[in-house]
Amino acid sequence: MATKPFTYLLLYFPIALVASLVLTAAKEDGVENIARKGLKTFLLLSLAILVGAVLVWAVQRFA
Repeated sequence: MATKPFTYLLLYFPIALVASLVLTAAKEDGVENIARKGLKTFLLLSLAILVGAVLVWAVQRFA
């Protein structure tokens, strides 16, 4: 059985991707446009979370 943090990480990807696509669909027209901008939003969100996690880790590790 997977550990809880790993399970939460696995759940993040589909939930965040669907949320990004739904929020983009409310603003955009056309499936191709929605998919491209929704994926871009998902990647930026993931990058922001990753950078924030690395910063928190660095502060805790070296402070």
